[in-house]
Amino acid sequence: MVTLASPTAYSCSSTNYYTFVPVPRQVVEAWGPRWTLPQHLVGNGAFRWSYWRQNDRYEFVRSPSYWDHANVNSTRSSGIPWTT
Repeated sequence: MVTLASPTAYSCSSTNYYTFVPVPRQVVEAWGPRWTLPQHLVGNGAFRWSYWRQNDRYEFVRSPSYWDHANVNSTRSSGIPWTT
């Protein structure tokens, strides 16, 4: 729940920012500040985070627990952070 001190025109659009994304409390409580490591992240997509290095690259591998695992064609995905 968010309570604003005064009306704010941009309050609804600010919830699109990643810091407003809910995270599983039990994961944060179990791992503390290490909950953000790739092996502790919880997701529901076809890939899971396998590698991340800030300002370098990130890599994903196919998640064996994804509900439609058999129909995911790629086995890996990677990316490079884009900064301006």
